[in-house]
Amino acid sequence: MSEIRVVSKESHETLEITTKDTVSLSEASVILIKVNKDDVSEIRQDGRNAIITLKNGEQIVIVDFFNGSNYSTDNSLVFEDNNHKLIWVQFTDANGALLENITYSYIDSIEPLLYHDGVASPWAWLSVPLTAAGILWWAHDSDDKNNNLNNDSDSDSDSDSDSDSDSDSDSDSDSDSDSDSDSDSDSDSDSDSDSDSDSDSDSDSDSDSDSDSDSDSDTTAPDAPEIDPINGTDPITGTAEPGSTVTVTYPDGTTATVVAGTDGSWTVPNPGLNDGDVVTATATDPAGNESVPATEVVDALAPTAPEIDPINGTDPITGTAEPGSTVTVTYPDGTTATVVAGTDGSWTVPNPGLNDGDVVTATATDAAGNESVPATEVVDALAPTAPEIDPINGTDPITGTAEPGSTVTVTYPDGTTATVVAGTDGSWTVPNPGLNDGDVVTATATDPAGNESVPATEVVDTVPPVIAIDELDDVDPITGTAEPGSTVTVTFPDGSTITTTTEGDGTWSVANPGTLVTGDVVTATATDAAGNTSLPVTSIVPVFIDAIDDIATVLSEVNPVVTHPDIPGGALVTFPSLSLIGPIIDLKGQTPITVTVPEGGIASFDVSFGGVLIGGGIGSYDLNILRYNENTGGYELYSKIDNAGIMVGFIGGVMGGGASISNLPEGQYALVLTPGEGVQVTGIGIASISVTNEVLSDYGDVVAKGNVITANNPENPTDVADVIHAGETATVISVANEDGVTTALPQDSEAFIRIQGEYGELFIDKNGNYEYIRDFTIPNSLGKVDSFTYTIQDSDGHQDTATLNVRIDTNDLDITWPEDPTQDGVVELTATDNTAAAAITLVPSTNTTVDTGSMAASSTKPLFGAATSVAGSDTSDVINVAANTAASLNFSVTTQGGILDSSANGDTFSYQVQKLVNGVWTTQPGASASVVHSSPILGDAGGTVLISGSYQVSASDTASQWRVVFGSTESNIPLIAGTNTTTVNTTVNATFTHYDQFVGNGATVTATGNLLTDDSGNGVDVTGGASTKVFVETSPGTYVQANGQTITVEDGTFVVSANGTYTFTANSSATSGDVATLNYKLVAATGDESTPATLTVNIGSETISTASHDIITTGAGADTVVYNLLNAADATGGNGKDEWTDFNLAQGDKVDISSLLNGANASNISNYVSVTSDGAGNTLISIDRDGTGNTYNSTDLIVLKNTDTTLDELLNNNQLLF
Repeated sequence: MSEIRVVSKESHETLEITTKDTVSLSEASVILIKVNKDDVSEIRQDGRNAIITLKNGEQIVIVDFFNGSNYSTDNSLVFEDNNHKLIWVQFTDANGALLENITYSYIDSIEPLLYHDGVASPWAWLSVPLTAAGILWWAHDSDDKNNNLNNDSDSDSDSDSDSDSDSDSDSDSDSDSDSDSDSDSDSDSDSDSDSDSDSDSDSDSDSDSDSDSDSDSDTTAPDAPEIDPINGTDPITGTAEPGSTVTVTYPDGTTATVVAGTDGSWTVPNPGLNDGDVVTATATDPAGNESVPATEVVDALAPTAPEIDPINGTDPITGTAEPGSTVTVTYPDGTTATVVAGTDGSWTVPNPGLNDGDVVTATATDAAGNESVPATEVVDALAPTAPEIDPINGTDPITGTAEPGSTVTVTYPDGTTATVVAGTDGSWTVPNPGLNDGDVVTATATDPAGNESVPATEVVDTVPPVIAIDELDDVDPITGTAEPGSTVTVTFPDGSTITTTTEGDGTWSVANPGTLVTGDVVTATATDAAGNTSLPVTSIVPVFIDAIDDIATVLSEVNPVVTHPDIPGGALVTFPSLSLIGPIIDLKGQTPITVTVPEGGIASFDVSFGGVLIGGGIGSYDLNILRYNENTGGYELYSKIDNAGIMVGFIGGVMGGGASISNLPEGQYALVLTPGEGVQVTGIGIASISVTNEVLSDYGDVVAKGNVITANNPENPTDVADVIHAGETATVISVANEDGVTTALPQDSEAFIRIQGEYGELFIDKNGNYEYIRDFTIPNSLGKVDSFTYTIQDSDGHQDTATLNVRIDTNDLDITWPEDPTQDGVVELTATDNTAAAAITLVPSTNTTVDTGSMAASSTKPLFGAATSVAGSDTSDVINVAANTAASLNFSVTTQGGILDSSANGDTFSYQVQKLVNGVWTTQPGASASVVHSSPILGDAGGTVLISGSYQVSASDTASQWRVVFGSTESNIPLIAGTNTTTVNTTVNATFTHYDQFVGNGATVTATGNLLTDDSGNGVDVTGGASTKVFVETSPGTYVQANGQTITVEDGTFVVSANGTYTFTANSSATSGDVATLNYKLVAATGDESTPATLTVNIGSETISTASHDIITTGAGADTVVYNLLNAADATGGNGKDEWTDFNLAQGDKVDISSLLNGANASNISNYVSVTSDGAGNTLISIDRDGTGNTYNSTDLIVLKNTDTTLDELLNNNQLLF
């Protein structure tokens, strides 16, 4: 490929040098391609790309060359030929327009094609174009300096003078008639004496004419000389234009000059150059024209020794060397052969018929004359031995061995081959194409010298061998049979393996590791010589003994049914010693007192006994309680009460005593006496016994029975029996409890052995029979597991261990038992937080004022003249009635206290209720009266009402002032000179009702519910069963069982019953917004506890609307305003239009209008209620009581101040009750 150089027009930097066939442009560039123009077949445009096709078929693609609009371009294409001449390929004219045909022009440099100031445009600078619409010959004088160079840019009108650069000797004077500023440079090539006509490249309209007579000489420089490759010692040679003077410049700047001979050759001395030195040379013809310089880099390094391929006795000798170097091969007889290495370095010379062990040498000499050191190769004329082929199966790769480094050719049955080189160890591998049993595979080996071995063959074997494994035990060697000579691999349970080779008779054997246990699986395979592996065979170590865990269950009631059965008394048998009898006691023929405790029962009772025993000794007797064992048919000692009785006497002893027996579980019992301390001779006789204070508690189930070996457990039928090898028997030899205490079971007795557990006692015998008796005195034992580890052993000494897990269960609790039978059960308990509300009923606040006064009326009779009277009067204090307040005025005139008095008889008394209107006290209509009082015969008692009245001041949006004016007259005129005066008292009681102030009415405020069943959004409690108890917190961190006690908190009291019901009663200090809380938790009979939960009582208020304009302020808490039906005919039911100043959506405030609407439901409520905003942040609720607008119209009911809400929001939050 040709070398391509991409130069940036902007930075003048080389962007890329490549020999690839494609370059991509990213900015305006000059693309310089080293190619002769004559080698170009075609240049064409392909969209934005330029494609250059060479005559040898090469194609060069310049991506994004035509990247301007309408496929114009700022990029430039330049060819550089072998003589380093530059040819500019023009696609556009000086105005940037695309040319119809491409134009080639020689240029001296790519500099004008780059971007910068001060350089003429390439069109002003370039030489005469070579061609248009094709590649033509290049004018050899295109570098003549007579080309026009117009550099004048001024606009003045001057006289130009021609500057001839010809070599004639005439004396002429040229004058131009143009008036521009260009400097014409004509280039003449003729030798006559003529009048020349200039060819200008400017655009002015002048006409230049020369009147000189020229005699022109050679001005063309010769081609650059050719310099032959240079080494470090040989003379420097080359060719140039014959007769030209060649000047050679050495690296140190010195020169040597020589004239090229008639054949152009030339030679100068080599001063002893170094590798990499650069030598230049120019040629100057006799006319003095100097060529461009030629350069050559000194190559003073000898090439590497050639590589000689392995040589046999017949094939041509081949190898590789430096491309273009001359390889000289020397045969063993001293003769040589010479060849030039190709472009890839390869070379070949004939083989004259060499013998094994002959030595061949070769050297390589490069173009500069440097010769390499010799390489040698020993002739190998002996063929390798036939390869070895390993046994072949139908799938695995085919392998074998051959002479290391030889080429192995494997021939398959279908004639195809595979070739591989044997490794340094001689091994080789080729693929297996999927051969069939009986197929024949051949292989030959060819060594590097080309000598081929005789073929080797192998028959394919695809049939795997057959293997068998004998029955295992845990000690003896593991044996079996397989194909003779096959390799047997035995795999043990831990993954370890043992390999052995089958004997000639097909038997094989490996050692038993001694670690095999029951259930272990041993696997064996056999692999034949061809690699075919048998299917695996397995053998399982048989089960000698396998103890399997058991589960037993005691299913007890939490609360037993208690009865008091009558247990009859009887005779009390006396034995000299139980130890002499053994663990199993036979009472046949005896008549002891027996007590039977029914299934599921626990019995307690008191006994007393007495009698006469014949014998001797003074001392105590022990009371033995024996329990019947159904498995043995005899009694066994269950418990003993020491010193229960005392005997006194040596010959005829009197004995007596008693004891309390507690918590005997279900079963049959016998009571017997044995001598204790101090009794030397066992008495003979019978004592009688009586039983009192019998108590039987029926728990439903107190004993779990079964057999750990046979899994005879009716309460858990899923238990699996222990595995005992055929023909063997097993017994229980020991039992360990959870504390790790191990008890050995005697193998010479079938009696129960008593083992203490965590929550009861286990009675078990060697045969595996057991009874587990729960101890009810241990608290919180329900839901627990009592585990016992037992060991069984067979007659061969094989042992195994398992666990008996006793679950203490009940139907009274929901106990969840984990999959692990050793883990205790769990009762899921969840106490959920509950909320409740208690409402204080708010009513308008009231207050009363009392104003008292007096007035006196008199009549005076002078000594002479008519009598005169003075009326009495009294005006009450001003009664100020505030806005939104009603006042009830009650007033009266009464006699003063004292004895009976008739002075008011016949007098007139009056009152007037007045209101201040526009500054004038005005008596209100219907608010005045007067009466003439008649006193009884005996007179008026003190405090007699002479006149009374009342007046109702309705609430108004504005305040008002009132007063009561009283008057009286004196009717009793004195008969003689003097004055009669009647003085009376006045009273005004004003009771104010404030409709903008609401207070509690003093009624008891309560909240009720059930902690267990109420759902406040958190779900109901999960109790795990009816036996679960409620515990309440009475002080921080202290919980007690709820039983109806009173728990006092800041705002009231809680009373919680055992079933979870509660009542909260607020105290008098509780106000709306207060919150009362009570913490509680659930405790199951198992001892499991829930996480504490909280009952929260939100104390709110309930305000009853009135007929007035109520202004309601409720404070914090969930509050409700209730509208009752006060007047059925009224659009608001008789209620006034109210304001709620602090309605709070977040706190759950409510408006209850359920008493006012007729027929409203969730689907039509919007017909009855409208909720609108007044634009000032307030919400107005209006109602249409019948929803139709017929009987009632929509009327404003209440304004929720500072609240912006909608009907949907109020309904969704349950804050509008209808």
